[in-house]
Amino acid sequence: MKKLIFSILHLVLVAILLTSCSKEDSNEFSASYLVGKWTVASYQIANFENSGETIDDTKNAAVRPTIEFKSDGTLSSNLFGSVATMIYTVNGSEIVLNKALAFETHNSFSVYLSGNMLTLKREDRFTIKGLSYTENTTIGLKRVP
Repeated sequence: MKKLIFSILHLVLVAILLTSCSKEDSNEFSASYLVGKWTVASYQIANFENSGETIDDTKNAAVRPTIEFKSDGTLSSNLFGSVATMIYTVNGSEIVLNKALAFETHNSFSVYLSGNMLTLKREDRFTIKGLSYTENTTIGLKRVP
């Protein structure tokens, strides 16, 4: 009888462990999540040119800049008064552009999506006149309905 109870408890424990285990979340990000037009809510660069300040050139823009990801892998942007078209690819949770988005180093970003908000982030390291510093860029985008 003890063997039977022990066997049943063992099976129940194994069943609980197997059903509670799930595949770990993947860092994969599908390009299809990006497709559509996005309004740039902010384009912030922290420690801009080693100043210790955070700048946002879109802060007082009367007309909000936009970025549109198309299903054919192209992106159209209207940032800082300039219109550009480029090619994008998604590798895991990173987006890579064949041109710089706005500033010369801004051609790859980590991608974060939450509802209708998309956040693109990157870190740049510079050395000027022997001084090294880091700039952190965060672009906040809101999906256009």
